[in-house]
Amino acid sequence: MVSGNDDTCRHVAPAIALFLTDNVHFLFSFRYNRLTSIPKNLNHCTNMDEFNIEGNSVSQLPEGLLSSLINLTNITLSRNSFTAYPSGGPAQFTNVYSINMEHNQMDKIPYGIFSRAKNLTKLNMKENCLTSLPLGKSQLSYDVQVVYIYYYTIIQFELFDFRYWHVD
Repeated sequence: MVSGNDDTCRHVAPAIALFLTDNVHFLFSFRYNRLTSIPKNLNHCTNMDEFNIEGNSVSQLPEGLLSSLINLTNITLSRNSFTAYPSGGPAQFTNVYSINMEHNQMDKIPYGIFSRAKNLTKLNMKENCLTSLPLGKSQLSYDVQVVYIYYYTIIQFELFDFRYWHVD
């Protein structure tokens, strides 16, 4: 496991990415470190299982980072400054089981972003600025079990038969 909790840590050192080799599965966790950016060379760590940068000041990821991490199963980008989903399209969620984007400033979920998310079972989008929720059968035809969507003024909503909704 690679993790950090040093308050002086402002940027993830490129040496971290060199430590994460393709021989072992890893968790990348830099929670609550005041990070403002993530190094692009993490894209070489293709056996990373979990990517967790909760509680930082990151507003975007390097282009295509998540789609290059083909073994990711859990992504936690909560409590950052994201205004949009990371670039990389539907391929970035192919093997992901859980996505936590809670408490950012996103106003929409891009159409088709989960079209390849065949393993997605949990999506947490609470405490964002969503005005529409395009998660119907045309968007998401897989086995999502839990969706968290709190504190929204939803203008457009496509109903889908989720097993368990958290709606406030």
